[in-house]
Amino acid sequence: QKTQYLHLMHSEDGYADYITPTHTHQASSRARSYGILLLRGSKLVLARSLTEPPLWKGVRIPHARPRGGETPVQCACRAACAQLDLLKEEYWICHDVPPVVYYKSLPKGTEVVTLFVAFATGKPSPDAASDDEEEDEDEDDMYDWFTYGQAYQRVHSDGERDALRDCARALMRAHA
Repeated sequence: QKTQYLHLMHSEDGYADYITPTHTHQASSRARSYGILLLRGSKLVLARSLTEPPLWKGVRIPHARPRGGETPVQCACRAACAQLDLLKEEYWICHDVPPVVYYKSLPKGTEVVTLFVAFATGKPSPDAASDDEEEDEDEDDMYDWFTYGQAYQRVHSDGERDALRDCARALMRAHA
């Protein structure tokens, strides 16, 4: 493939230094992460890093970068299972609701974070607050369930807040 463009690189119109077979700003060169917006009733789960030092500040929507030949859905499931201490059987990804995407600024570029909408398969524990009630956080736990309003205030980036808004709109359209 590269050889078919070599004649362009010997151009005498002054652009030879700027012509390359691969564009330096191609979208595929961006870092990518995949995760899950896990819902149970009207609540959403956010992950907390318990390592010292923490891998991230506060709580966030669980996501990770893909490994090897992982598909986006496999990567999202791995992230959810690892960061929320879940088994794959404890949730299902709803393919009727489109994934939401947000963009995270990094020191060297932008990361594209794609989030799949999923639903918990189990009921909340008997001592859990109802869907309308806000629960107290347990800082020693890997995750907590939040109402939409709580989650919106607890995430740290505008991108995550945009993803929550986009998810809410997509769920309303899917329910209509």
